[in-house]
Amino acid sequence: MYCIYSQADIDEQYCSRQHILPLSLGGVDDFSISIDKKINSELGSRIEGALTNEFTMKLKQMHSDIVGQSKSPEK
Repeated sequence: MYCIYSQADIDEQYCSRQHILPLSLGGVDDFSISIDKKINSELGSRIEGALTNEFTMKLKQMHSDIVGQSKSPEK
């Protein structure tokens, strides 16, 4: 698999799916790319985590019944 972030070929066992629109922000499983697991984890923590915890996003999630990867409502 090719990771667009590291610009390198990565063995499939070290890849994970990067959701173009994060599940926690209303994205879907069908819209994703494969990237390096470590990079995906860092992006999720730094960028998606910050967005998910914004007050206005929390309201949107609650109003729209949006769930994250765990399939449980975001808290």
